[in-house]
Amino acid sequence: MANRVTHLCLQADATIYKAPVHGLPQPGWRIHRGGRGPRASRWNDPQRVGVDIVANLYREGIPEWVDATVIALNRQLGADSVTATEAQKFYEEDVKLWPFLKKLQTVERFWQTSVRRRPYDWFIYSSFE
Repeated sequence: MANRVTHLCLQADATIYKAPVHGLPQPGWRIHRGGRGPRASRWNDPQRVGVDIVANLYREGIPEWVDATVIALNRQLGADSVTATEAQKFYEEDVKLWPFLKKLQTVERFWQTSVRRRPYDWFIYSSFE
């Protein structure tokens, strides 16, 4: 157990890293300092979480709630922390990502069902609106 490195939920056998091979990059995985990568900071910053909440209103098809939600979030976070235009831009960027995620899901389903011969219990949406 002395050769195990434990940080957060990530565990790796440290013996393979004790004798570095010169000219090759060292460990294949990296942990961002502080345990959070730049993508995860999106859910740790209150202003970005507020923008995500408003963007979800656009995604769910209820844009009539946007103004009231922006007012409530700005009351909590400070003046003009969240704007509807910023949330709309965030939503449009997410819309561009959804087809890629769908393709990734179908590849994973093929991998799990055909190669690994395991059941794939997740539902894949036929389209994104």
